[in-house]
Amino acid sequence: MDSALRKRRRRWKIKNLGYRGWVLSLLQKKRYIVFKEIEESSYKEVEVEPVADWKPFMLVKPSGYAKLEIIRKILEEKGVNIEGEYEISDYNEALQVLFPSVERREKEYWKQINDQYYSSQGNSRACILQFDEACPVSLLEQLKIVIRRRCGIDFFYVIDKDREIYETSVTPVHVPDAGDMKKEYAQVMYCIHRKSDN
Repeated sequence: MDSALRKRRRRWKIKNLGYRGWVLSLLQKKRYIVFKEIEESSYKEVEVEPVADWKPFMLVKPSGYAKLEIIRKILEEKGVNIEGEYEISDYNEALQVLFPSVERREKEYWKQINDQYYSSQGNSRACILQFDEACPVSLLEQLKIVIRRRCGIDFFYVIDKDREIYETSVTPVHVPDAGDMKKEYAQVMYCIHRKSDN
């Protein structure tokens, strides 16, 4: 990893974990994942059309799903009311829609991590917490950091063939910034409402 990328990564960790949390993360035992090459991915990228009506939301990822009660409590403490809660029964399948700007290989890393660490009966579950349209996205972005600091962020080191060992992080929640909220709302609703082809 080059020095500029290392500095960017360190700044991201300090922002999301706080200085103390960042120092503690350096002391944690490193978790390594040996990436299993996938010849033909069963996950095909899907483009979703934007929607006219949308509401602010928070995506609780598989790593945060077991801490859902803590997340709800943090939101309640801050006076944020959850208007709706929708389960994503297979987050790995939803990755073909979510995070379109993330490289497919990174999503494959996340899928393998979900399978090894967060899977329940073969499915990595997640959910969407939906809020009233009056809820400021800026507040949700601040609470995302509070939740990440309280619930923690999991770091993994991926061994992938001849590549340099790659560090990836798995956060408990995701909140899009204000500019992406409408587009990502359409993506998460697609994941919730689409019917299985099986």
